[in-house]
Amino acid sequence: MKKNWVTVPIVVGAVFLVVGSFVNPMGSLLEVLLSAVGLAVLGVTFLIIGISDKKKQDGKGKSSKTSSVAVILFSCVLLLFGGMDLVTAGIDLVQGTTEIELTDCSVSKRTSRRLFRHSYSLTGTDEQGDRKTFSIDYDTYNEYRGERDFSIQITGWEHSEVIKDID
Repeated sequence: MKKNWVTVPIVVGAVFLVVGSFVNPMGSLLEVLLSAVGLAVLGVTFLIIGISDKKKQDGKGKSSKTSSVAVILFSCVLLLFGGMDLVTAGIDLVQGTTEIELTDCSVSKRTSRRLFRHSYSLTGTDEQGDRKTFSIDYDTYNEYRGERDFSIQITGWEHSEVIKDID
């Protein structure tokens, strides 16, 4: 009965991940935020589980120590990815959107970090000569799929690599 508290944050974290991955359109800042919060909640939960299990060990054997260390390492990985997404999304929310002109653009389908989803990207060169990649939705991908080396004006969140509007 004591471990039932764990169910609530795991379910909450999973709900944030599912909503961020499935319900929300690909390539939105809200998707990045929801997924980041889900990863952070799960990471903190597993960290607490790993630490509390490690404290309870008093010579019970190597296998329970190993499982506690594995849970702690897993939670650190979740916190790292969730934390990075939260920081970049937070910076973008504070700074607001940026207008960027991209040249030599192309669109592509890429492997997604999100569960069971295709991810689409727009890659181009900005005014400073840096290559930038932004997440786009399927409709935008489909609109520009056959084109090569085109120019485009976008408004988006630069650090999260999310486009708000295409001009």
